Amino acid sequence: MEMQVSICDPTVILNGFYLHKSFSVPLRRIKFRGPTTDKRLIVLTNQATVPALSIAQFYRWRWQVELFFKWIEQHLCIKANFGTSENAEKTKIWSAVSIHAFVAIVKKRLNLPLTRPPTRNQATRNSS
Repeated sequence: MEMQVSICDPTVILNGFYLHKSFSVPLRRIKFRGPTTDKRLIVLTNQATVPALSIAQFYRWRWQVELFFKWIEQHLCIKANFGTSENAEKTKIWSAVSIHAFVAIVKKRLNLPLTRPPTRNQATRNSS
C-alpha cells in the first residue's frame, strides 16, 4: 500500500517558554495518513532537506521496529541481561528468537497447541 502524505507540510516554531529554549530551530510539521488505516499522523522533524514522503516512510519503518520489539516483550520471556553492549543485546534477542522458533517447531511436530499456557496470575484471575 502506498503512503499518502498530506499537502500540509508547514514550518513551525515552538512558542512555549521552555519548548522555545529547547527547540529554537524551526521544525517541519508533516501530516500524513497511515497506509493500512485511515488515521492521520503528524510528525515533527528538523530535517529540512528530506522530502515529506521519505520522512513518512522512515516513520513507518520505525513503527515496524517498535512493533517487533513489542512482540518480543509479549512472546519471548527475556529476563536476564548478558551485558549492555550492542553485541550483548543482539545475542540476547537472537537467542530468544531461536529458542522460540525451536519450541514452535517441536510443538508442531508433536501436534501440541502453539499457544503458551496461561501464567499463574492469569489462571487465578480467570478462576475467580
